[in-house]
Amino acid sequence: MSTVAHPLLKLNEVLDVAANGNGAAREYLYAHARASRLLDNVVDGDEPVNGYELAEIMGVTIPANPFFQKHQTELLALHWVAQKAWQDADEMKASSDPLEQAHALVNGQLAHEIVIYVARLTGVHAARRVQIRRSLLTRK
Repeated sequence: MSTVAHPLLKLNEVLDVAANGNGAAREYLYAHARASRLLDNVVDGDEPVNGYELAEIMGVTIPANPFFQKHQTELLALHWVAQKAWQDADEMKASSDPLEQAHALVNGQLAHEIVIYVARLTGVHAARRVQIRRSLLTRK
């Protein structure tokens, strides 16, 4: 099977492509990305976090989103898997075992699969989903 080569995309472009014109999907992806950044800052202590902003996104914005409501069973399962993988990755990063460190790199990227799954739900073609995945995995 051949795929069409697409250039790598910036994060906002990735989210827009994954939403595929679905406004509610786009809003969900942007809210999820913002919540993920804020949660990462809480865990790592990199930057101060406005707890009220995080609470509103997680407690109101995402649950009230029509796209999330329609697909909440699948999305909540992916949220859970991504959160557990992220937690495992953070614990394995400190290991002196090269295999655990490699697993940490892979596990830390599982949250990207939420974006890929949204792209599938919104009808993004498989070749374009490859572009999304590669763009996410190669982000710095």
